[in-house]
Amino acid sequence: MSSGGLGSIYPPSWGEASPVPSLERERERERERERERERERERERERERGRERERERERERERERERERERENRQGYPICENK
Repeated sequence: MSSGGLGSIYPPSWGEASPVPSLERERERERERERERERERERERERERGRERERERERERERERERERERENRQGYPICENK
């Protein structure tokens, strides 16, 4: 009597067919590939969010420079601040 096989609680012995058919293994590999693709899409979304945050910071710096130029124009001389 051999151990293992389909429906058995024991692992298969050497020389016996695996209890997981090759089709099931292929499906599992495909699921893993899909999970990896999803992880890559999430990493790309995170990179894009980082780029967008950087663009927003640059826009804010530009707005601040514009406000500074407007203050200088109104007063007729540059504002010198200790930074």
